[in-house]
Amino acid sequence: MAPPETRSIFESRTHLIAMVTVADAGTVVKAAEILEKNQPAVSRIIVDLEKKLGATLFERARRGMRPTILGAVAIERARVILREIEDAESTLEQVRTALDKMEPNV
Repeated sequence: MAPPETRSIFESRTHLIAMVTVADAGTVVKAAEILEKNQPAVSRIIVDLEKKLGATLFERARRGMRPTILGAVAIERARVILREIEDAESTLEQVRTALDKMEPNV
């Protein structure tokens, strides 16, 4: 595979979610259904990630897709990143709600 590109591998949360969903679903078709996207769009995300990384994330077979060793590491890191984003959003919402309750109504 070609050397990795210099820009960031994960451009958006959508890329992280797509990669994790493909891993969990086992196929791009099932992942696309779960994500409510079409199959070519999900396939493009995976191919784009692999191009940026310069390596294969999934082994393709007739019966589905399995993460490569590198893919498994990337998927685990994506899960951690997604949990951190969710935790940060939750914390910020809790703080915003608490601050709203503290401010006098004008």
